[in-house]
Amino acid sequence: QIDVCNWFWGAEPLTVSGTGGIFHYKDGREVDDHVFAIFRYPNDKVMTFSSITTNAFDNYYDQVMGTKMTVYLTGEAKAMMFAEGQPKTAAISVTSSAGGGSVSSATKSRSADMAGGAADGTGMGGDYDPFTAYREELNMFATAIRKGDPSLVGCDGRAGRKAAIAVLKSNEAMEKGTVESCVIEEPARA
Repeated sequence: QIDVCNWFWGAEPLTVSGTGGIFHYKDGREVDDHVFAIFRYPNDKVMTFSSITTNAFDNYYDQVMGTKMTVYLTGEAKAMMFAEGQPKTAAISVTSSAGGGSVSSATKSRSADMAGGAADGTGMGGDYDPFTAYREELNMFATAIRKGDPSLVGCDGRAGRKAAIAVLKSNEAMEKGTVESCVIEEPARA
């Protein structure tokens, strides 16, 4: 996600703060099972990242929110766009059940997650393969190595380095409870 924001905005983050912890898996592991980071970019842009490993709600997704629209990307292959500025209306009606009970006596209040998958944690459902995009990326990477052509990979070494610095600095910010600079001098070229 960080390298996508860097590419999208043509800049890398200036600072990062974050928090996290081992909130669920108390088995001696050292890697947080929940992380939350806030990256500040030039020109008042902010990217928030959160990852929790213990909740089946909404599978996984990227949500890009701006002043003109929100884009919701899920499952590596599906997207929705919500334009700003259009008034939203909602109609609400109350119906009593056949037995005269209130609507609040329903046994299930949610039939699907935001991505459209069943709310029972089955995710996207159907014959969807969540690993298609990853296989494609690995195939492109292997082809780039075989052909000696780095342009076949979506991210060059310099862009990868900048994204890696941001990730490492986010870990440092979480460990120390501080705001960390993501700006590191470029190494001298030989």
